[in-house]
Amino acid sequence: MSSRPPKSFAHLKITPELEDNREFMGRGPFKLTRPKSQPRVQFYGYAISPHWLLEFAVQNCPDLLPDRKDKSHEYTAMQRGYELLRDWLCIYSLDRQYCFNPKGSSVPLEWIEGVNDDEPPEDLEMVEVLAVCSDREDEFERRPTQEQLDFLTKLIGNAPKWWVSCDWEE
Repeated sequence: MSSRPPKSFAHLKITPELEDNREFMGRGPFKLTRPKSQPRVQFYGYAISPHWLLEFAVQNCPDLLPDRKDKSHEYTAMQRGYELLRDWLCIYSLDRQYCFNPKGSSVPLEWIEGVNDDEPPEDLEMVEVLAVCSDREDEFERRPTQEQLDFLTKLIGNAPKWWVSCDWEE
């Protein structure tokens, strides 16, 4: 994943064709196999940097943002960017989650199972994920359509995948 957003989101402005979101609604959810259950929730989505959401908001809804000098500008812009994506694409299950982003091939088993209460090792990074669904039964069934997922993949520039949550299942 690139930590930098595209130089311009201009090509992704809302056009008359995209204002009519019926194309995204009314079809069944995209096909996806749920991963094996584990103690931590797993989210299917895209790793994004907070800067990506900020730039998306600055370019697509600048009138909804406070002045850049305002101390709440970054937080508000990231939140508005997320809300714009969710509402624009009609993906109401879209969520922002912090997940493990291991440098190796997987999250160490002791962190998945929760047998280690210490600080995570240095090679166990965390990343913000724009999640379209989780492995929880109700959330898995509310996943978006293939058209919505394809558009979001094109917008973000990389494919979604399963991520292991930093939080415990409730």
